[in-house]
Amino acid sequence: MGLDRGGIPLILRLWGNPIIGPVVGRIRISDPEAWRRQVFGGLVAHPEAVPREMLTMAIAADGIPGAKLAAHSMLRKVLNMRGVRPNIMLRSDMAHLRAPTLFVWGDRDAYAPPSSGQSLARQMPHARVEIIADAGHMPQLDQPNAVADAITRHLSDAAPGDAGV
Repeated sequence: MGLDRGGIPLILRLWGNPIIGPVVGRIRISDPEAWRRQVFGGLVAHPEAVPREMLTMAIAADGIPGAKLAAHSMLRKVLNMRGVRPNIMLRSDMAHLRAPTLFVWGDRDAYAPPSSGQSLARQMPHARVEIIADAGHMPQLDQPNAVADAITRHLSDAAPGDAGV
């Protein structure tokens, strides 16, 4: 699940708490602009650029029966009040991954700095980090063309059969 323990927003850590979580789960945001500010505000560098259709879809998904319970259950399994539970941290296991690996990281990621991915990539035999300028935690929303270009370059650079090295 995670590369680092910290950086998880307080609201998610609270939502994953067995006592406070059900109360947090009752919060319903029905205004697209509130979703833009409150949810995407910490995920992207430019929340104003998140398409209205994505906001509307997020509100609809949030209203699906059982969605809040599913989110609470998942968060309880992966988070505690300190962040990601240590037993699901992937950093040490990923150091042994031999497949060509690309980390695409926004230079304005509010949850983990690019140095987090860079330090992991240095431990891996075939990994690199592409830092996307002017992008947050979800660079694919801030700079979709730059992310697509990075992925295209990575796939074209990977020699056939590299995944099974």
